[in-house]
Amino acid sequence: MRWGLIAASTTALLGGMLLIPRRARASTPGEARGIFSIFTRRKRIPSDILARHPKLAELQPDFAVKIAYVIARLESRGFQPKIHRDSGWRTEAQQKRIKGRGDSWVDFSFHMATVDGQPAALAVDLIDRRWAWEGGTAAKRASFWNALREEAAVEGYHTGLNWSNPDPAHVQPWPAHSGMLAQVEAGNWSARDLA
Repeated sequence: MRWGLIAASTTALLGGMLLIPRRARASTPGEARGIFSIFTRRKRIPSDILARHPKLAELQPDFAVKIAYVIARLESRGFQPKIHRDSGWRTEAQQKRIKGRGDSWVDFSFHMATVDGQPAALAVDLIDRRWAWEGGTAAKRASFWNALREEAAVEGYHTGLNWSNPDPAHVQPWPAHSGMLAQVEAGNWSARDLA
């Protein structure tokens, strides 16, 4: 098999020089984003991203690593992604408060996931710090939500952009109606379910 190097701009996102099979090299910008999906065994969050987004530490570790790379790719596209202050892991009381003010429609969220009683959120709300949900123009917000959906999909994740009650900032590992919410609420899931 012949090997090629990923472009320098891409390796900067990934924290070093990486070899990939030549047949996996991209010929278009859209394909370049897809190449990131071959790096499914990443185990560390780049330290510069963790420093800027400390709420990543509240997420389930495998989920957090992939979200860090979603953030890096959004930054490379000129966005300013930020994990929203109510995102990351939530207690039941926090979820009840968020639902009470109309910002959520569910009693249990992937934000509330635990592993062995420890916080391990399986959902995150990413916004562009310049616009959040209501700032900037509708076109700017839509461009961010669409980019977020594309970059989350590279990791196999889903956003709430097209839900009946849209939540475009929300990213989670499974589709809304996959049945996984009940399993996570009951504690019947493992990191293998994220693959």
